[in-house]
Amino acid sequence: MWLIEKVKNNEFWPEVYTYPTTRAYEPLNNFSLKKVKFSQDINLYAHIPFCKQICAYCGYLKIIDNSPIMKETYVTCILKEIEMYKDIIKTKTIKTLHIWWGTPSLLSPEIIKKIITKVHTINPNLFKTALEISLEASPETVEYKRFLAYKKAGINRVSIGIQSLDDNEITLCGRKNTVQVSTKAIKTLQKIGFKNVVVDLMIGIQWQTVTSFTKSVQKLAKLQADTIELYALGMMPNTRIVYQKETLMNNKDVYACYDIGRKILLKAWYIQDCHNRYALPKTWWFLQEDYNFEDMSTIGFGAWSRTYGINMYYRNNYYNNVHYKAITEYIADIQANILPAKTGVIISKEEKMRQYAIYNIEHLDTTIFKKKFGSEFKKKFAKIYQELKKLNFITEEKNKITLNAQGLNYRDLIAKQFFSPKIMKWERAYRYSINIIIFGFSWSGKSVITNAVGKKYNLKIVHPSGVLRNLCENKPIDINKTEYNTGFWESKKWVKLFNKRLKDEEPLDIQATKIVINELHKGNVVVDSRDLPRLTNNGIKIYLKADMKVRAQRVAKRSNISYAQSMKILKMKYDKTRELFQKLYNIDITKNREVFDYILETDNLTEKEVSKKVCDFLEKTYPEFKN
Repeated sequence: MWLIEKVKNNEFWPEVYTYPTTRAYEPLNNFSLKKVKFSQDINLYAHIPFCKQICAYCGYLKIIDNSPIMKETYVTCILKEIEMYKDIIKTKTIKTLHIWWGTPSLLSPEIIKKIITKVHTINPNLFKTALEISLEASPETVEYKRFLAYKKAGINRVSIGIQSLDDNEITLCGRKNTVQVSTKAIKTLQKIGFKNVVVDLMIGIQWQTVTSFTKSVQKLAKLQADTIELYALGMMPNTRIVYQKETLMNNKDVYACYDIGRKILLKAWYIQDCHNRYALPKTWWFLQEDYNFEDMSTIGFGAWSRTYGINMYYRNNYYNNVHYKAITEYIADIQANILPAKTGVIISKEEKMRQYAIYNIEHLDTTIFKKKFGSEFKKKFAKIYQELKKLNFITEEKNKITLNAQGLNYRDLIAKQFFSPKIMKWERAYRYSINIIIFGFSWSGKSVITNAVGKKYNLKIVHPSGVLRNLCENKPIDINKTEYNTGFWESKKWVKLFNKRLKDEEPLDIQATKIVINELHKGNVVVDSRDLPRLTNNGIKIYLKADMKVRAQRVAKRSNISYAQSMKILKMKYDKTRELFQKLYNIDITKNREVFDYILETDNLTEKEVSKKVCDFLEKTYPEFKN
């Protein structure tokens, strides 16, 4: 489908702020900073993953941890990682320094000052060259004395995620910043005198309407924050909101909100800086993103942080959805003096050319494009260029191609058109995937139903028990052939393996879980698992509930042992499995049933009846499974 058809169908694509996307990143072998080319001017940022609540739409790395020790340990590691880059930082010109992601304003001004001071000690010109030293905050953390201290520490830009000025919408997002709290926060930051007070407003969150969004923008415009950013909700697979699509605004209304926001903000004397950002005259907007788009290098510190070099992009420790594990692994690496870069991508000339088009499509100079890549933009991307003209999305003046107001509305959808086939394949799997996680205790029938569902809907079938067994026995893993092991997990050999797993400091279960989560990340997978329902939101979760007595009868019949023996085995497995997952992930697999989308009582049902009920649920609830 070409761009014209996509626009006609109101297709939406979330904001494209980096390319190649992280889906293209692969494990780094023998990584060294000497392999990375950095520009002379650089951006720096620190990822602070601590939050007070998990927002329904947020898929970024974060944890709820109020432990001062954890925060202190993590920041100490960031300071040490900055030191690891000392030889690079001291020779460069630092243009921006951001402390963001999560809720950095949960850290005290003294801790934030430590990060700024560390950079300043290595590069004494920091305050002369960095126009933007920014802190991300949530409205409810804004207090006059606290933020005045941040300003004295060197912060000159504060970005707060308001998201909505409608209390009902805020509550549904899982947030606590009421209209009163958000309004007070903005006024407090303005009173302190930060050079740039930035406010984020979202389009398309749960139960938001065009009318309610309009009211939020009108209220915000009157408050005259220096910069206002309008972010349309991008569905991330590992979020709660992904399975609540019926509560979300349709794409046509999302695009209408872009128009409404522009009209209101321009009338309030704001200047449209890019497709989703508006600023009052003489403010600095969002320099770090602007500089990234100009191919200025960015170095990130902390778990999950990304570094953008000229020739490659890479990312620190990231464990999809098991965020606490990623953070502890990051800490362990830094404490062991190991550079924490784990995955990345070398950017080919072809991808560099596509990257340039994506980053500069709002204002593209065809002369510069040809000078950089030796190709004519209008010929290299002839189809896209012709469609932009037919849609009347661009204006042209000599060698300049500029997106007009309508074109800016569709900037991200247009950017997607420049993705290479390789990157687009990974993005489709990530954005449009269907995953099912079937949970149940031993002999609940979860493996049999997993096979039945996988075959019916043509999904990849993955049995974590098969992956784990191969790891335990040092056998190669074929993810396409993870047979479920009837009988093995009740054998004496299993008991021996289980006792070993309980004693091991880092059992092979963690490695097996990583392998399976990686498959979920690719999409279109059905998996039977006891830990994943509480470790990831990337899937439809089904609980096959069966009484232990019923399950014991099944074991006795199929394994040809007594009922007493089977009951003893099941009780032991239940206790040991619960103990293991408590140790590994600090989760209790017997509790928190609200994580499941469907709970089915199976005691009096045959396998065929269970399979039918599960399929009926999927087809009734999720249109993707129909036909």
